Amino acid sequence: KISVAFILVIFIFILAGCRTSPEFAQQNYPGVIAYDGNLLVHFNLSEDSVILNKFISRYSTDDLSSIIDRTERLSVSIDSLGSDSNFFILAEGSYPKIITNLAIGREDNWLKHKDNYVWWENKIDGLFVSVPIRSVALISNSSLSRGLSSIEAGSRKYIPEDVKAEFDQAAVTLYSHLPGSKLY
Repeated sequence: KISVAFILVIFIFILAGCRTSPEFAQQNYPGVIAYDGNLLVHFNLSEDSVILNKFISRYSTDDLSSIIDRTERLSVSIDSLGSDSNFFILAEGSYPKIITNLAIGREDNWLKHKDNYVWWENKIDGLFVSVPIRSVALISNSSLSRGLSSIEAGSRKYIPEDVKAEFDQAAVTLYSHLPGSKLY
């Protein structure tokens, strides 16, 4: 028999996983993946999600669209424009850590890893995914170690205040720290 106390504890954990992250401008989460020479494309979905939803609807399933509906901001960092480029995606929104890890863990193609954070590797397409802190998800086609280390250490690449203001106000913003050093 399940006790009322056990149900309350589970309910509290679920609600605790649903809280939103602290003020965006203070956190500078795009700075986690603003690697030197990379192009950073930032989507402020609370301002306008039409562009991203049109793109996703052409190439993806309803599952990804429902994830985008839970997303407030999305930053994509690309190291080159070729077919062998590495990308890093940092999404901010409503992604409860516990529920997300349980959902991914049920899928056969995902291999769980645990260092300081839990992260997942897709055995088929080589994607890496982690929800390291409340309301932040990292996705990449290469190792997440740099991004996870930055989150753990609280370190971020410097992004000028005027660019961060654009992140808050514009639907889409492009930024590069040391532009042209790797992009072709």
